[in-house]
Amino acid sequence: MSKKIRKSTAAVLAAGTAGILYTGHRFYQFAVQKEMLRVPRKKHTGAHTDPLAEYRGQLDGAAAELASLPGEDRTILSEDGLCLHARYYRVKEAKRVVLCAHGYRGTASGDFCDKVQFLREAGCDLLLIDERSCGDSEGEAITFGAKEARDIILWAQTLLQETDMPVYLYGVSLGASSVLMTADHAFSRELSGIIADCGFSSMQEILAYLLKRWMKLPAFPVLPVLDLFCRVRAGFSVNEADAQKALRSSRVPVLLIHGTEDHFVPPENTLRNYEACAGDRDILLVEGAGHNMS
Repeated sequence: MSKKIRKSTAAVLAAGTAGILYTGHRFYQFAVQKEMLRVPRKKHTGAHTDPLAEYRGQLDGAAAELASLPGEDRTILSEDGLCLHARYYRVKEAKRVVLCAHGYRGTASGDFCDKVQFLREAGCDLLLIDERSCGDSEGEAITFGAKEARDIILWAQTLLQETDMPVYLYGVSLGASSVLMTADHAFSRELSGIIADCGFSSMQEILAYLLKRWMKLPAFPVLPVLDLFCRVRAGFSVNEADAQKALRSSRVPVLLIHGTEDHFVPPENTLRNYEACAGDRDILLVEGAGHNMS
């Protein structure tokens, strides 16, 4: 091979490597870091429809009602030193406590306002947590359950220690995956159950799907480079965020819920979680429901 060809080959390899690193870093900024990178998208030429339009008035009313309820602000310190915030709501003659974990870049009030009345009427005290990097909780990265699950374990352990009532974990979307990732944990006493609505089966699988759907990019080599940035900048690996792995050693009854028209987290994720679950399990698929609309 001539010197000229070697130089050209090296230049191509260097340019390709730089391009892969740049793409992985941009995807980290888009998916993981707290301050989300805004990626320009092609203008949608069709009529835009709001999937929640017919429920918007009910949701606004539910959000206002939740905001008016008296509650107790609570904080804990995460394993990596973040101050995490939650709000506790009591009911008269409570029968159980439910920890509520919201979705990706969401809020507890936004994702659970439509569920609070049902839960309170069922005799549930509620702990609505702000997951790391969301709401009033500290943090600079969203870890797709890798660290959120450990935070939820700390919150749940405080509930198990302060009350004799049954304690349940209830999550939607990323919160659903995060609560499922605690299913194999040995608490001081057993949880009574986990409810997971429209969760994904692993960070790797959901990001591979979104890369292909949104950016027309392959999982390889983008995800390995993303994993490198996650390790260096946020202290976790993509492979740590795996609900199926925890469910294979599940210690707690699990109820899985998913809408059949969910195109953000396809229902196949919940089917995989159901198949992986080694313990007591049940599944509810809601025909025609979109993401977090079951």
